[in-house]
Amino acid sequence: MDKQKVFDIIKRREHIAEVSQDEDDYGISKINDELSELIASDVSGAIKFMCEDPDCSGNVFAWWSEVFDDVVRKTQSREFVEALKVAAKRFPEVCAEYGIAECIEFAEDELLD
Repeated sequence: MDKQKVFDIIKRREHIAEVSQDEDDYGISKINDELSELIASDVSGAIKFMCEDPDCSGNVFAWWSEVFDDVVRKTQSREFVEALKVAAKRFPEVCAEYGIAECIEFAEDELLD
């Protein structure tokens, strides 16, 4: 997992959140597509990052939650869904604040098997 690329994408997403109240902003869609592609291209690295890496903060996990369902739709990775549940335990306050459990449920619903 290219952590620097993750942080760069998150920084751009945070900037849009600061300057735009429009959740349908094209920039958000473009950044989320880029983020989901990055995560989907290295699922095992993403799992290790979000479950074990001290550089993965609650803030990063919260931004990632916007694309959980996209990643699962692309990868069909049950392992990724289970890792989301594990990672959620690392950041209970963030998960409660942003309703991340629901994002994980939406992602799990994308599994076809």
